[in-house]
Amino acid sequence: MSKQIFLKKETIMNMNNVKVNETHMCVLRKVENENRVKVDYVELKFKHQDQLEELKRMADNDNRSVLDMQDYVKGSALRRLSQDFDFCSCLSDSYQWIPCMQPVSFADYQKEIDEYDERGDKAGKEAYARDQRQKYYNRIAYRVLPAMLEDLSNDLYKDPSVLAYSHRRVGWASPAFKLNDDIKVVYLTNFGYGSSSYFFLQIYYKGIGILPYSQWIHYRKACASDIIRYTRRYHLDNQEWMKTMSFTADIYNSAVSDPASFAEKNILNEVEEMVSGLENIQSATSYRAQESFFNPNTIIITGDDMVRFKGEKISGALGFLDQLQTLAPITDKVGFYIKRIMNCNFAVVAELEKAISSKKKYLETILASIEKEQPKWDELSSPNSEYNKMRDEMRDAIAEEEEFKEKSWSTISDERDKRFAKEHPEYAAFKTKYDAEYNVYYDLCAKRDKAQSFIEEVQLYLDNIEEHKNYMVENNIAA
Repeated sequence: MSKQIFLKKETIMNMNNVKVNETHMCVLRKVENENRVKVDYVELKFKHQDQLEELKRMADNDNRSVLDMQDYVKGSALRRLSQDFDFCSCLSDSYQWIPCMQPVSFADYQKEIDEYDERGDKAGKEAYARDQRQKYYNRIAYRVLPAMLEDLSNDLYKDPSVLAYSHRRVGWASPAFKLNDDIKVVYLTNFGYGSSSYFFLQIYYKGIGILPYSQWIHYRKACASDIIRYTRRYHLDNQEWMKTMSFTADIYNSAVSDPASFAEKNILNEVEEMVSGLENIQSATSYRAQESFFNPNTIIITGDDMVRFKGEKISGALGFLDQLQTLAPITDKVGFYIKRIMNCNFAVVAELEKAISSKKKYLETILASIEKEQPKWDELSSPNSEYNKMRDEMRDAIAEEEEFKEKSWSTISDERDKRFAKEHPEYAAFKTKYDAEYNVYYDLCAKRDKAQSFIEEVQLYLDNIEEHKNYMVENNIAA
């Protein structure tokens, strides 16, 4: 049996010393002779620290060159650091892979040295040589952490007590592993892909995904298609491995210690929280919610936004109905939850229809005002276009003048304004009249667009409810 890797006692005593994937790796480990798991932290150590220190001494020695350092690396265990590494310096950035180090060219280096010698610039040559040594050392030293992570990952993989361990790889998802016959876990990481990066944990209980249904009602912006992808979502930070491993351990240990209530606590409570939240939203006139998972700011939703929010959350919950049916093997409450969701939807229909009717009446007044204002706008917009054309032509002509060829566009525009005002003294009064009309006309247009957007959005929620009105009958779900 492979040797187990255990955490030193002093590290356990001071968690402030633990920086995941920097000083230690976070590990999910079976507890020996017990039916439970725990979170452990294994220290990262570089096996060739003495050679790295020697390389640092060479970097600080003016009697050495970067070529000497390169030869030393080639002949030592440090040569491995010049290979490529699957490593994310920043989990949320893109293009994180570390490529193989390109060797320092003897010809290029010597050419630079010779040029300093030809100029008789001894100080410049020494500064250049020192800079090259330091840069080479820094490039090698930067690769120590990826190498330590790779080496320890290989050791942990062979350790039979280790179920999972943290990483900083690009993309990558751990293979699913079973904690027991009932619980399966997958760590889904898509590190190093910019805005597409994510950090998810999936846990399945008897083949059923444990999902964070309550997020649907707690966040203003929540994506239903994301919620059914994970049990928990984490921020793109290495320290988050502590949370995900601890949550996994808690889930397993609670399933073992209290199997009778496990489904109720970890699955059904999430569903109940979401459904109760929907019922509260349906009857509320305002609602407090966190903006999103990544934005902790709390907002108060009222007015038209509350109507939109009701429609989005209540009709959007219909997208969870098929997923809820997968809970049938562990509970007889599926029909109960689905009926409550359906009742919320039926109850909100009248409010959504009333909101559309009211907004249509408002829209009629806005359209009438636009129709009344249209002749004034048309009368001014055409000459304004002509004035703008003349102003552009004058600006371009000034830019060609010898005096202004090297001037900034801001200076050229200022000169244009002076000349234009002199040649067209009537423009100032026209511009004042045009700007006033512009503000009136475009304010009306903005109100029109906002009203139309509201009507279209709320109608989509009503259409979704209509499409699902017979869901329980069609799926043989008892009322």
